[in-house]
Amino acid sequence: MIKVGWCWTGAIPELLVMEPEKLNKIKVTNKNYSNRGVIDCPSFTSWFNSYYVLKSPINFKASSTDKGIEITSDEVDTHQLQNLITVHPEEDCYDTNKQMFQFSLKYLFVADSPCLMEITPPFMHNAKWKNNVIGGSFDIQKWIRSISWGFVFDKIGDSINIKRGDPLCYVKFTTPKLTEPIKLVETEFTPEIIRELERKDHLTQFKKGGIINLMNRALKLRPKRLIKEIPDVKRD
Repeated sequence: MIKVGWCWTGAIPELLVMEPEKLNKIKVTNKNYSNRGVIDCPSFTSWFNSYYVLKSPINFKASSTDKGIEITSDEVDTHQLQNLITVHPEEDCYDTNKQMFQFSLKYLFVADSPCLMEITPPFMHNAKWKNNVIGGSFDIQKWIRSISWGFVFDKIGDSINIKRGDPLCYVKFTTPKLTEPIKLVETEFTPEIIRELERKDHLTQFKKGGIINLMNRALKLRPKRLIKEIPDVKRD
């Protein structure tokens, strides 16, 4: 079993943050189910069991308009909201009709041994926009950083309305052993982790592309142990 630590690093007050939630097993509604279907296939259960749901800590609405993306909230202060959202300029969009933005969903995940984290759309939830979430992956032993939630609109004129508690995305963890169980624990946001984040501050402003080539160097510089587990804290 490998231990994966998580902590919150963002500006949103921690009291609003919901801990990552293990993706629920698929509910069987067929009374004649044979227990030999796909959901009981070992390859499927191995793939499914390491997914966790990340939920929005705030309410906000995003709209794609001719003038750009507009972000509003019925709860969050306008200045604070602007600091949480990064709208991509037109030159960053692969299609000018498909506007993009990022929400600073500042969960940080870390492992003390090789572990790939994938960010995926919330495909098991009935969100109309689930296919618009931008995925990604990186080794959370080598590369210590918090994540952002990326979204791309299908067309100008579309909008999304997010409520606190709505699933935004999933994270999935895989080790070189593939079927190795994952234990997700909350870790302290220690000075050592902060130091790892500082190593990457403004990195893309100094180097365009090739960041992946720096990951092995980042691994050499980091302490061998970064996870400092704290007792379970349940958040509503």
